[in-house]
Parts: sequence; structure tokens; C-alpha cells
Amino acid sequence: MRTCNWLRLLALGTLCGAIVASMADAQSKSDTTSRTESSRSSVSILPVVGSAPETGFQYGVTAIRMYRLGPSETTRVSQDQVYAIGTSKSQAKAFVQTDRWLRGDAWRLKFRAEYAHFPLPYYGVGSETPDAAEEWYTSTGPLLLALAQRRVARATFAGVVARMTRTTVSEIEPGGELATGNVLGTDGGTVSQVQGFIARDSRDHVVAARQGSFILLAAASANGAWGSDYDFSRYSVDGRKYWTFGSAHVLAAQFLFEATSGSVPFDQLVQIGSDTAMRGYTRGRYRDSDGVGAQVEYRSPFFKRLGVVGFVGAGGVAPSTGKLSETTVRPSYGAGLRILLFPAQRATIRIDYGRGTGSSGLYLALGEAF
Repeated sequence: MRTCNWLRLLALGTLCGAIVASMADAQSKSDTTSRTESSRSSVSILPVVGSAPETGFQYGVTAIRMYRLGPSETTRVSQDQVYAIGTSKSQAKAFVQTDRWLRGDAWRLKFRAEYAHFPLPYYGVGSETPDAAEEWYTSTGPLLLALAQRRVARATFAGVVARMTRTTVSEIEPGGELATGNVLGTDGGTVSQVQGFIARDSRDHVVAARQGSFILLAAASANGAWGSDYDFSRYSVDGRKYWTFGSAHVLAAQFLFEATSGSVPFDQLVQIGSDTAMRGYTRGRYRDSDGVGAQVEYRSPFFKRLGVVGFVGAGGVAPSTGKLSETTVRPSYGAGLRILLFPAQRATIRIDYGRGTGSSGLYLALGEAF
């Protein structure tokens, strides 16, 4: 059955890639050379297909406008996006977003408004929760996010992010841990966070880097002073490095660390498992106050617009940073296929198969994992 699902998803991803790639070629040919790089924009309406263990098959549509607000040599691509999906597990999400890089990357301004209705699995808190502990709940509500970032030195940025979610937790399975009411966050409520960060970014491309590095240091606070029902803090580190070999062979590495303190609701704890890190585990398969992880991925061209990747990683969660050295380390490994859609933007369809301890996952998404 898993082999059949893999083949069906592979065929679907390849078909979508071929369709969208042909659209990209047609659009590229229709661009006139009289327009400058800073004024050129493109609008694409695309089907969205995806897959992850916790969502099953994803389907929807997105409209994306891409443009530059300055010369291509000094200004990154900005984009406006409208996005809506449903899943085979009765989940739904829609958002509108604008992400703008001003001339010379002096400022980045981003805003996102989202609404989601998502049944999700919960296994308890800790690094040793059994598969038998699985129970489902439904998270429903809006998310608002605003980001302002300024370049303070060459390749160095500092900024602030305001994020608000108002969640209703419902459809909790009877007899499970969540149904006892003893898990913080089962009453839902508002989480309002303000985050400050500093980042150094020398990547040659934001979504599909081939060389350079990225490091982000961030500290966030959820506080009743700005309307949060929960008071807690979060500290995070995200480090990435990219090396190019030959014409287009890429080795990518990433290190992740998160720590929380205070009254953290269960859906805000540090989690293992996603389509971008620790592939092979269901989202939130393991969660606790603190977590650490790392992954390495090798990306190689294969044939024309097709590429292949292999990846390995490891991670773990613990009730405190000092306990991370004692936690069970969970491995992650797998391989995947890349279908190049827009060569100029390095936009790809990503099909990955990942395995973990006693679990596996099949992923279909847009863009590289990291």
C-alpha cells in the first residue's frame, strides 16, 4: 500500500510539475525586454498539492505575484500570495500574505492573515511517549503576523515580529489525556507574542540557496500586557550552511535549538516532526519545553529539470536544556525528488520520503525543506 501511495504521489507531482513548468516557459517567453528588472512582475495561479503524515493528501489553489522593488543585483524578490487548501483528513487552511523587500534590502515588511481548521494528533509530552497514546483534537482559529526587519550591516538584519493566535480546541477524544483538562492549553485562548531577532544572511537565494550561510537568534515573549492568555518565553537558534560542488551539486546543513519557559500551552511546546525538519515523524510526535535537532541534505541534478536529494538528521526534546544531553535521540533519514518549475526563481516541487524510529512520512510540497 505504501508503495502504491508513493507511486501515485510521484506521478501526480511529476504531472503538476510538467504543467506548471510549461506555464512558466510560456510566461517567460511573453515577457518583454523593454521592462526593467525592478519593474517586472509576474502573476501565477497554480494548483496546490501536498502530503504529510498528519494531513494526508493536500489540495488547493494559490495565486502568487512576484516582483522586485529595486535592482535585481541588490534587492530580493517580493511576493503577494493568496492560498487555500483542504486535506483528506478534513483539515482546511487559507491565508493572504505580502512579503516585501524594499530597495537594496534596506527594509523587509511582511504581513499574514490566516484562518485554519485543523484536526491534529497528540501523543503527550516527553521523548518516550508511545504510539498507543495517540489521540486527536481539532484546533480552529485565526493567526495574524506582522514583521518589520531592517538591514543594520552588510548581510545582517534586525527586526521584530508580532504574532497573535486565537485558538478554539474542540473534538477532543474521550478518555484521552487532553479530555482530563489537566493539560495546559486545552481551553484554547489567545497567544500574543512579540519577538525580537537578529540574523546574518549571506545566502545567494532565500528559498533555494546553493552557497552562503544563515543564522538567526531570536527571543519571544507572550504576555498578558499585549493580550495573551498565557505568559511564557521562547528562545531559538536556526543556523544553516550551504556548499556548492561542481555546477549544481549542493550540500546543505542545518542546526536548530529552541527553549521555552513559563506557562506554555501544549500546542506551543517545542515539537519534533514536520515537512521541513525531522522528516519521517508526524508533526508534534514528540514535544516538550526544549528541543534540539540537526540535518544534512545532499542535492544533485539528475536530468534536465529533475533533481534528487538524500538527507539524514537527528533530534530530541526534553523538559529543560540541561536534560537534552540525556534525552532519547531520534534519527531521521530519507531521499527525494525535485522538479524545477521556475529556473530563474529556483522554485521547485519537492517530493520526499522520510523515515524515523518506527514511523515514516511521504511529503509533497513547494520549495526546498531548508
